[in-house]
Amino acid sequence: MNKKMYLFVISLLSILLAGPEGFAEKYALVIGNADYVEAPLRNPVNDAYDMTEALERMGFTVITATNVNQQKMEGLIRDFGNRLDAQDTALFYFSGHGVQADGENYLLPIGIDIASMDEIKYKSVNAGMILDKLDVAETRVNIVILDACRNNPFKRFRSLQRGLAMMSAPTGTLIAYATAPGSVAYDGDGRNSPYAKYLLDIMKTRGMKIEDVLKQVRLRVVDETEYRQVPWESSSLIGDFYFVPPSLSTPTPIPGVSSEAILATPSPGSAPTVQATIVSGKTMVGDYPQTSVRKLKQADLTGKTLWELSLMRNEIFARSGYIFKTQELQKHFEQQAWYVPRHKDVTVVSALLSELEHDNINMIKRYEQTQQAEQLQHKIPGKYPEASLKYLTDHDLENKSQEDLSIMRNEIFARHGHVFTRPHMKAYFENQSWYVPRTDDVYAQLSDIEKANIELIQHYERQAK
Repeated sequence: MNKKMYLFVISLLSILLAGPEGFAEKYALVIGNADYVEAPLRNPVNDAYDMTEALERMGFTVITATNVNQQKMEGLIRDFGNRLDAQDTALFYFSGHGVQADGENYLLPIGIDIASMDEIKYKSVNAGMILDKLDVAETRVNIVILDACRNNPFKRFRSLQRGLAMMSAPTGTLIAYATAPGSVAYDGDGRNSPYAKYLLDIMKTRGMKIEDVLKQVRLRVVDETEYRQVPWESSSLIGDFYFVPPSLSTPTPIPGVSSEAILATPSPGSAPTVQATIVSGKTMVGDYPQTSVRKLKQADLTGKTLWELSLMRNEIFARSGYIFKTQELQKHFEQQAWYVPRHKDVTVVSALLSELEHDNINMIKRYEQTQQAEQLQHKIPGKYPEASLKYLTDHDLENKSQEDLSIMRNEIFARHGHVFTRPHMKAYFENQSWYVPRTDDVYAQLSDIEKANIELIQHYERQAK
């Protein structure tokens, strides 16, 4: 595949897979550490798995890890930050031991071996790392939940301060602490910590703003612990965030469409006729009305092209009047007689959608991504095409040799026509039939995915030396 065709494929698929521009994807990183040598905990692994299940039901794409060491934790946070775009919602949840030292908060990995207090900052994960990644990504909504203020895991360090310290965070961020600054949270005797137990229960409430969710969690934790644990949060959120968005009390009226509308086919030369389906007295219009009235099945998606899947997904937004910024999508829906453009603000449209619609959007999106990967895997040249298609993870890299890592990284540059000067790489790529050398400076042509993957591969290359 030549360079022009490669760029055409990437551009085309970016259009097909785009949701309505600015519509927030929801990503979460969930970590639970329990198997500490000095002070093991009962519940963090359960907390992490239960939180993952809850967030996935709410439409989040979740990365979950339990009982991980420092290197793995930092790698997960790095990968998480690299995959975020400015319009996304990002959520970080940590359950385990956390300490403060010199006014900084540190999340403790598994396998930590600390001989003196001054080593904490070198062998733990600074909580500021996740905030820095969110700041760089400029994500519009950030939720950081730290159920990490358990009892002091280092009993021999009597001068270690209790609990966590308050942290400053980027605009658009809410930080929730399981207990007040300088205080200790409890692990609990049941399946989950008291904080996680009530958060998991209350966050499912439809139409409840996150500030109200956390207030209700605080009331219940305070009651259970008799004021020994008082959850706390600090916020610079702009706008409202719901774990489960509110539903409309009545369907959004669609001008020109009555409750008696039926499927109709226009006669030649006649004006377009609204196509609608009646389900439980509610009028649903479009080519794929089922996306708003029932949970989709695999059979609903199998055999559809990427363009058809994109239309199916975006039709959900169109019914609520979303004004698309992608020209192809806006033009398509303007040709539908039922479409009434109302809202440019995606947060308004998101609040209008039902939980079922959010679930179907995510199902279609996952299927699209699978189809995209399968199609592009055969069209992008090289031994490691995935390095230009998706954000790599530690799992993709941890067992590769230094030579394989070097080829993977340099293939990214080679696809854009980079002219190699090092004899080894020059000889390798000149033997690849797809390689066309053009320039010695291709960095500006790299995608955000490729830039992030180069950084991660370099990290593993340094470790392999």
